[in-house]
Amino acid sequence: MGETFGEDYPNVQTVPYKTLLDGKQILADIYTPAYSGKASADTTPVVLFFHAGGLTAFSRKFINPSFIQACLSREWTLVSADYRLLPQTSAEDILQDMKDAYEFVVGGRLTSLLNNSSGARGHVMARKGRRVIVSGASAGSYLAFLAARYYRELSPHPLAILSYYGIPSFKQSFFNTNHIISGDKQQPREKFEALLGSPEVYTGYTPVERSFDLRSLNEDLTANRDHVTNSNDGNLESSTVRPDLYDFYVQENLYPEIFKNVEVKIEVGPDFPKCVLLHGNNDPDGPMALSEQFVTEVGQNTAQLVVVDGAGHCFDDGYFLEDDVVEMRAVADAWRILDDVVNGKWR
Repeated sequence: MGETFGEDYPNVQTVPYKTLLDGKQILADIYTPAYSGKASADTTPVVLFFHAGGLTAFSRKFINPSFIQACLSREWTLVSADYRLLPQTSAEDILQDMKDAYEFVVGGRLTSLLNNSSGARGHVMARKGRRVIVSGASAGSYLAFLAARYYRELSPHPLAILSYYGIPSFKQSFFNTNHIISGDKQQPREKFEALLGSPEVYTGYTPVERSFDLRSLNEDLTANRDHVTNSNDGNLESSTVRPDLYDFYVQENLYPEIFKNVEVKIEVGPDFPKCVLLHGNNDPDGPMALSEQFVTEVGQNTAQLVVVDGAGHCFDDGYFLEDDVVEMRAVADAWRILDDVVNGKWR
């Protein structure tokens, strides 16, 4: 499965990266850049991305255009992976999905897919040297931070972690003080009864109006301002209550209990990945203090925080890299730090 736009245009293909015992496939989108010869097969990293949605909602399609631009303009392959979602799964299953997605990226299956794709898109390394940047947005970044916590079990170790308004830990006070995100309006349990009682494994859905479309970019990776997205795809899932389940889990202090067994202590060793964190200082859904505490825990030699002044949650939503706004200037700063990691300038 995939869309092909020609040699001078990036491509995306959808493949299963794992199959569950019941036959259900968990999918990943692989974005490959148009090849110019600028990147080296011996040095080019692969970015593994986990989507936002409170670990309860959305899918691999929920990824903002500026993130795609940042990867493909560097000629870095991007893998955006689905994972099993609460409440139909466990913390252990989410951890395993992260590990399996990582294995897919470093293993032979991705290499074969890229080598069999058109033109020179197959310029990738063997597993021994593959460099992986694990990234996520909002609660999806929790999987990226799990990759940091379990980095010794991932071979080769992740090169870096890139977090957008992320959640490094559910042990912080925001998640155990019955915090109500939407002012003084509690989320009633009755709203989620059908969802909480459903046993079917769920790997997400993103309404078309919130799904990334490669046609929103021109061949030179600038914004295609003429591209129009259908505002309603007619799918009833677009109006479900899943996104609000995050607010309910926060107000009921459910996250710390769910993830207590997988959130192992961080042990920073010489091969611990460098961490770049982007966070707005006006974020009601996951305050910047979450990222600040992580930087304090691992140290500034290991992690750097880029503050997005005045920004709330999902501050990059709808923007393109070339947009002259404070949010995109901060994004550019974070990716410059990431470039330093890739080029060996941050030690």
